[in-house]
Amino acid sequence: MILPTIFDTPNRFTLSGVDLSNVPATPEQLATAARALSEDSLLVAGTIQRQPNAGPAGDGRVLVATQFYLPATPADGQR
Repeated sequence: MILPTIFDTPNRFTLSGVDLSNVPATPEQLATAARALSEDSLLVAGTIQRQPNAGPAGDGRVLVATQFYLPATPADGQR
């Protein structure tokens, strides 16, 4: 279960998943994004789409990403 924070709307709901496959990123960036999503958080832009028969509860909602933003990391020796 994914609990998104959605900007520019008062609506709140859960997501069944996040699809990063449409983001033009390297395999390394996609792996980093997936890790950030599972371990902490990830800023994602995209659309929420209905996913029929997502599981035992019926339909689900999937965030289909068009962009994601990885956290900045300091260069070696920098703070």
